[in-house]
Amino acid sequence: MPPEHGGSKQWAPEYESPGSVFKNSLLGWANLGSEVQVHNGFSSMRHFVTVCRVTDIPAGEARMFIVNENRIGIFNMGGEFFALDDHCPHAGASLAHGNMDGDVISCRIHHWRFSIRNGKYLDEDKPACNAKIFTVRVVGEQIQVAT
Repeated sequence: MPPEHGGSKQWAPEYESPGSVFKNSLLGWANLGSEVQVHNGFSSMRHFVTVCRVTDIPAGEARMFIVNENRIGIFNMGGEFFALDDHCPHAGASLAHGNMDGDVISCRIHHWRFSIRNGKYLDEDKPACNAKIFTVRVVGEQIQVAT
């Protein structure tokens, strides 16, 4: 329920079903979108959550959002948006608050480096250390993340 109708503000988005609304105290109310994808004959439903407006993340910067209880870092690389799990796989520090250099993000604690484009850990060939990626799309002026 919206705050103006007696609801309370919360950091984590809430939603009931695809196509309903979610609540984020920083961003207000937004619609959830759905998309059906077919892979090898099997269909799967992906739900997209609007996290912010395009203008909320300047080029060369990142922001962290909580989406369905997950911290997700959204990165703007010259108008192209990418999303990574915001937890550094090494020590859990926020990647969105790290040092962004081109398409590389460095954790601010121990300086582990990751590709913003695909989450790959760049310091060694250790796939287990890659950051999880999320699908991002821009609809109009809204940035949406697949959950």
